[in-house]
Amino acid sequence: NVVKHAESWHDRPLVDLVRYLGAQHHRFVREELATIALRLADLCAAPATVNPDLPSLRAAFARLSDMLLPHLHREEESVFPLVEALEKTWDSNEPVPAPDGGLTASIRQLAVEHGAIAAELRTMRELRLSLVVSNELPAPCSATLDALATLEAHLHEYMFLENCVLFPRALALENQTAATAPKG
Repeated sequence: NVVKHAESWHDRPLVDLVRYLGAQHHRFVREELATIALRLADLCAAPATVNPDLPSLRAAFARLSDMLLPHLHREEESVFPLVEALEKTWDSNEPVPAPDGGLTASIRQLAVEHGAIAAELRTMRELRLSLVVSNELPAPCSATLDALATLEAHLHEYMFLENCVLFPRALALENQTAATAPKG
């Protein structure tokens, strides 16, 4: 449940949240992308069962994967370490260096990417629902469409968690550190 997740993270340390996102969310997304890509390849390789929307769905899924994998990498290699370092410095009462705006710029980029990911998910949902309505699907196709629906719900939930909990809290912490940073 989205709201339950969001409420449970408001008072927890940001380091716990970014580690959870990396360990749980990113792992799940990478595994599902690989599994679903193979399933779609198999379905599209069987010409007798190919619905005209299936290759379009596969193409949309490839675009989504091409967006998601670098996005996850940027979070893990750039934003999450910045958030962890910022919180650790703040919590230890050490002098905080003046922020360089890197976190704000990175979060802004990730939020824009979330919008593009959501748009691709909408395209995929429309294609998926078109296939479901066609009612001409073999069982493996139905299982793949179910996996796509699960992935979509998961991505929306975690984008919400990042957009509405992680990003605002991280930016607020960056602003607090900016207010207390030594003026050079």
